[in-house]
Amino acid sequence: MFISILAFKKLLIYFWFLWWLIAFLTDFTGAMYQLGWISDSWIPHSNYPYLVKTLSIYDPPSQLSPFLFTGIICWSFLSTVY
Repeated sequence: MFISILAFKKLLIYFWFLWWLIAFLTDFTGAMYQLGWISDSWIPHSNYPYLVKTLSIYDPPSQLSPFLFTGIICWSFLSTVY
């Protein structure tokens, strides 16, 4: 049983849509957790602290990490929508 090329392309689009949606929701809920808006412990919230830890070796300004994390969230949202 072979699937058509069109069906395969649609499956690929759905796969990447779900991939970027999960990435966006993970980062978005992690940001809400870091801001104290959500206090549930099951929410994955390790991306922002990892970003801060990674950038700390360069001694960046204090506002760089939140700015970059906001950019990551916006980028994953745009990737999900388009």
